[in-house]
Amino acid sequence: LLHIYRNYIPNIEPPLMLAIQGPMGTGKSWQTRRVCARYGFPVTTVSGAELSGQHEKASVEALYDAYTRAATAERFPSVLLIDDFH
Repeated sequence: LLHIYRNYIPNIEPPLMLAIQGPMGTGKSWQTRRVCARYGFPVTTVSGAELSGQHEKASVEALYDAYTRAATAERFPSVLLIDDFH
């Protein structure tokens, strides 16, 4: 929760990112969604596989699209969750 609010401190560019790592199947994504739901933050989820295009331009466009979807969420602030990013 503190990490999300720190992104709204003036003059922080680019936005802070939080990486959560651990063994597969331990509920990292589930817990992240639960915390966001508890505090009313809309979550935009994108799979890491969607970001792995054959060309760099395709990956950049997919990431830009994901950021745009998160930025235009009905409520603000919102969270962009990149799931299974290796």
